[in-house]
Amino acid sequence: MSNSKMRILLVDDDAVDRRIVRRGLTRAGDDIHYEIIEAETGEEALQRLAESRFDCVLLDLWLPDVNGLELLGRLENVGTDEPVPVVMLTGQDDVATAVKAMRLGARDYLIKDVEGHYRDMMPAVVRRVRSGERLRQEARRAEAELRAAESRYRSLIEQIPAITFTMTLRGPGEPIFTSPQIRELGIDPEAWRRQPELFWKRVPASHRAQVRHAWVATRDHGEPLDEEFPFVRPDGNEVWLRAQARLVRAEGHAFVQGILTDITESHAVQAELQAHRERLEELVDERTAALNQLNQRLQRDLAYRRQVEDALFREKRRAEVTLQAIGDAVITLGADGRVDYVNPAAERLLNCAQGGMQGEPLQACLTFLHEEEERSFGLDELAAFAEEEEGAYCCRLRLRAGGELTVAITAAVVRDASGQAAGHVIGLRDVTEERAQARRLSHQARHDALTGLVNRAEFEHRLGRLLEQIDGQQHVLCLIDLDGFKPVNDTGGHAAGDELLRQLGRQLSRHVRQRDTLARLGGDEFACVFEHCSLKQGVGLAAELLEVVKNHSLYWQGRTYRVGASVGIVAVDGASPSVPEVVQQADRALYAAKAAGRGRIKIYERDVAADAAVSDPWQRRLIEALAREEGLRLFQQPIAHLGEQPYQPHFELLLRFAAVEGLLPATRFMPAAERFRLGPSLDHWVVTHAIDHMAAEAANTVYFVNVSEASLREGVLPSVVADRLHRQAVDPARLVLEIGETAALNSFPEAVAFAQEVKGLGCGISLDDFADGLPMMQQLSQLQPDFIKIRSHLIEQFIEDAIARALIQSIVTVGHAASAQTVAKWPREREDLRELQTLGVDHVQGNLIAPPYALGARAEPSYPH
Repeated sequence: MSNSKMRILLVDDDAVDRRIVRRGLTRAGDDIHYEIIEAETGEEALQRLAESRFDCVLLDLWLPDVNGLELLGRLENVGTDEPVPVVMLTGQDDVATAVKAMRLGARDYLIKDVEGHYRDMMPAVVRRVRSGERLRQEARRAEAELRAAESRYRSLIEQIPAITFTMTLRGPGEPIFTSPQIRELGIDPEAWRRQPELFWKRVPASHRAQVRHAWVATRDHGEPLDEEFPFVRPDGNEVWLRAQARLVRAEGHAFVQGILTDITESHAVQAELQAHRERLEELVDERTAALNQLNQRLQRDLAYRRQVEDALFREKRRAEVTLQAIGDAVITLGADGRVDYVNPAAERLLNCAQGGMQGEPLQACLTFLHEEEERSFGLDELAAFAEEEEGAYCCRLRLRAGGELTVAITAAVVRDASGQAAGHVIGLRDVTEERAQARRLSHQARHDALTGLVNRAEFEHRLGRLLEQIDGQQHVLCLIDLDGFKPVNDTGGHAAGDELLRQLGRQLSRHVRQRDTLARLGGDEFACVFEHCSLKQGVGLAAELLEVVKNHSLYWQGRTYRVGASVGIVAVDGASPSVPEVVQQADRALYAAKAAGRGRIKIYERDVAADAAVSDPWQRRLIEALAREEGLRLFQQPIAHLGEQPYQPHFELLLRFAAVEGLLPATRFMPAAERFRLGPSLDHWVVTHAIDHMAAEAANTVYFVNVSEASLREGVLPSVVADRLHRQAVDPARLVLEIGETAALNSFPEAVAFAQEVKGLGCGISLDDFADGLPMMQQLSQLQPDFIKIRSHLIEQFIEDAIARALIQSIVTVGHAASAQTVAKWPREREDLRELQTLGVDHVQGNLIAPPYALGARAEPSYPH
């Protein structure tokens, strides 16, 4: 009984020859059953092949309607995807033609001899063709499996954050292969291949020579390359890279193969990543060996399948070892959502035993929760995240064994050769400490550094949220301004004032309700919002806070200090305007309380607003002056250099108000401006007119402009300066913004941010009225002033007072150490100038040199020599 069957299409127009072939196959005596279908013409043969599948075609060279060679070419496009093997039948004189047929794709040929010997050879030839065809099919299947393995390996490589590359040895190295991750550095792989120098130009000059030397050592002498260096992306951002590569020789060729790793975030933990880097180097070597083996396997025959299976096993093993060496936690899931693999880093992170999660559903082992809400998400959302998100998503991870982490999670879908999802790869990185630090920074940004209370920005944000959600509710806004706080600062120093503010912050916090918001707005000003509170209840609560302030005392260095407070109150309801206007209403009530004798509570009403306007006309006068550009004048006073070398002219700009009673100095109207929050508007006016004047004048003069404490807290002035400088094309180095020492101490975080932003524009920073010594000296490194102006009372006393002289000497020393120049204000006599120069003071300013005069007018300052 036959064990196998073979369908043969016999194409021959000679009936005798067909009988000979049929007889030869049926009498072969082997275990194959031959089903022979006959065709007498080429067209009939093509029809048979289109209708049915054959294992072999016996094709006569000469047919009545077509030449056998021509039909041979047409057979490749008929039937199934794979062509049917053809054995040519030819006469004794057609050997050359049969050989030509072999070159055109025939598997074998038989010469029809007169004696009929080809009949006996027929079964062996057919079996040989059949065996060869099976081998080729096996080879094709093996090749398909190898391509699938190659696709899986490439997918794994692309999941690794490192950039793999292969380069020639010519010059700086021409890239042969670069993984897609190179685009994260802003480099297009094709552009790099065309311009090999493109990469080197992005390496800063400080490291370029070192890295090139290491490259040459690798290229010319085969030394392994392992270098860490900065790299400037096209957008200007600098990242740190680690390049690892080595020289590879194979089949008479040499090239450099390696990886680029972004180590920007982990630059401080190089030791922990060493094992990962070494493993990646091994992976590059093994990958090169695998490619060489792949080329050899393509040429092998019967042992081909076994070698492919061995290669697949090695690929799998390499992937497992790579995942074990990676520092980040990696979990792979099958298509059913069950855990396939957990690398050692994941086992350590999740505190589970080796193999403890294997085969279990992911949700049974881990619970993923959104970072800011108590809502979990599962594998479906992870899959959507893998398809749509870029980068890592931070969430909370609750462990089965107990405990919770904050992790950065990345997810990728693994697809098979047909593009269908075959599983997921999930990467986890512990960011618990990083996120905790971010929360601490967020808290610092929203709270006052001195008292720990909510700061102005957060307070106004919460007040704005209440206004947006008012919906028929009523709240009360209360502004509290300390009375008698300045003597505490002046007598006990700023340290005493700071301690008093801290103590009052704690005391007031104990007397507000849990749902209320207590804030320090700056200086000695506090604010509180009583939520869901009637105006009558709010007055009662404010009275309690007023009593807390009155009854509190500070014992400091042998003295007891007490302060009072004035309170302004306004109702917050559906009729309330915007946040700034509500605060201004409370501020008017506060001013009315102070005007009525301090230590009082005033409720904002129309008569309160009118009383405030009548009691202090400066508010109206200043608003009109700003609106009409009338009444405000700029004066300038020279700042003289004490040295002998030529020096660029420096002036301080001083604001004056032209009134009926004459030109009034800023001391007459600035208190009212600060009370009615007009300080920033006046600062904007001065800065704008100063820059316009600088643009119009020919001299390269430097101007000093004073900045109010309100502008420091507001933070808008640097943008005004930047816009005006750009519009008028004025050199920023010609403008110096001057901050008072008291304002800097009262609003120190805002002052630091202001100074950094201004210096970033190219302008200078001056610290005015410097005299308090140690508290401010300790902060100079953060403010980084270009000038320090020494308060006039020290200059007036230093000739007779040794302590004042020592203070000036210490200010000069610290100032110069901080790269700041010093300016002595208001020296009395010309002899003082020589003494100040002896102490190292750089400049002087005051009426001794020249009194202030109108900006743009000519004057003859008396410069010291």
